[in-house]
Amino acid sequence: MRLLDAETLEPTEFYGEDIPPYAILSHTWSKGEEITLQELLLVCGKPGQTDIDAAGKRVLAKKGYLKVKKAADRAREEKQVSGSLKWIWVDTCCIDKTNSAELSEAINSMYVWYKRSAICYVFLADVAGNGRGGENDLQLRRSKWFTRGWTLQELIAPAKINFFARDGTLLGQKSGNEDFSQLLSDITGIGVNVLARSIMPAGLSIATRMQWAARRETTRPEDMAYCLLGLFGVNMPLLYGEGASRAFLRLQEQIIQTTCDDQSIFAWTLEDDKPDSLHGLLARSPADFSRSGKIEAFVGASIHASAPSAMTSHGLHVQLHLEPLRTFRPRDADPDRKNGGFRKNKVARKDRRIREAIGWFSSDRSQYTTCSPIFKS
Repeated sequence: MRLLDAETLEPTEFYGEDIPPYAILSHTWSKGEEITLQELLLVCGKPGQTDIDAAGKRVLAKKGYLKVKKAADRAREEKQVSGSLKWIWVDTCCIDKTNSAELSEAINSMYVWYKRSAICYVFLADVAGNGRGGENDLQLRRSKWFTRGWTLQELIAPAKINFFARDGTLLGQKSGNEDFSQLLSDITGIGVNVLARSIMPAGLSIATRMQWAARRETTRPEDMAYCLLGLFGVNMPLLYGEGASRAFLRLQEQIIQTTCDDQSIFAWTLEDDKPDSLHGLLARSPADFSRSGKIEAFVGASIHASAPSAMTSHGLHVQLHLEPLRTFRPRDADPDRKNGGFRKNKVARKDRRIREAIGWFSSDRSQYTTCSPIFKS
């Protein structure tokens, strides 16, 4: 892990248990204004402007450099048990993005880096520092920071987060202020108990965690899958160019292979689906989980326990626990009418020969549960 000296901004690499306490910055990137590691090396540790060449002066003029400098100054002023923080991590200039191996390691480790930070500073460049309430709360709700894929883990992982407006005014903290925590929950759809770390993300269903990312975006298509690696505790190689759908498919396969039997990963819907279109059991993107936030993982008695899902050479192997359908809704529907390509058949709730089925799950109880039964011979 490469950290910046909060005094000189000089980068130093640390490994394992030798990593010191550090602050971490969370922000949205401004095109052409962020500084790279190579650009930082042109200016860090130099005492005066006379020691910096023309290329270095262009670096100093960038908004990204000022952002890093202010974050470092704030870290030095931070009051910790062991004193002020002497180190800071910033994604733009602490990763050598010209090194693909280092970039892959950083993305697979980033959730842990945010989680281990002493404090996280969130810089909201599109929010004015006029205090809370009214127009400023509206700006906060509309901030770009809440729409980006990468900032999801940056909100959830750190224990302590301070939010700052573009002029450096403190807007609030993730925990310790119930009013501000509730506002963050309203904006993101993430429960206050998760933000306060009284419930860890791993204790919630896969579908619920996917729903948190349903309305977020990333600049590179594949990053919409890669930014969720830490949230689900999985690792996988980065293959930029494979496309968003393929990357998200690999993510789901990795989750299935490493997660306990949580079948809520199949609980997604397509809002733009055509009646005659065909799809597999795995979703195309987090957006397919936009209506799945309230779905809980099924935990049945041992007699009803289903076998773990697994990816095989023949595809996905899954066994689902079934319960009889007691009612159909709407109640006055014609039992012989086809819905979504499936006929509502009373056999589905009366015939005891049914042993397996594949069905679509829904948090909306007004929708039909459709299944394709397999009968014993």
